[in-house]
Amino acid sequence: MPAYCPIAGTCHTLLAFPFRMPDDPEILGRCPDCDESISRVWLLVEYETDDGDTGLWAECPDCDDVVAPE
Repeated sequence: MPAYCPIAGTCHTLLAFPFRMPDDPEILGRCPDCDESISRVWLLVEYETDDGDTGLWAECPDCDDVVAPE
């Protein structure tokens, strides 16, 4: 049975929240807040720093914070 969506009425059960993204075997690091492992599917931004390193921002799948994985 479809889930009820308060904005659009009924919606498909696959779109019902809470929604968790599938796991990806490539681990970026751990959340500095809750120590949860963060995989590549949670990556939001990848950038080059002034000194040539790669910087990352990702969403933690456990605490939902945007963090720089360590």
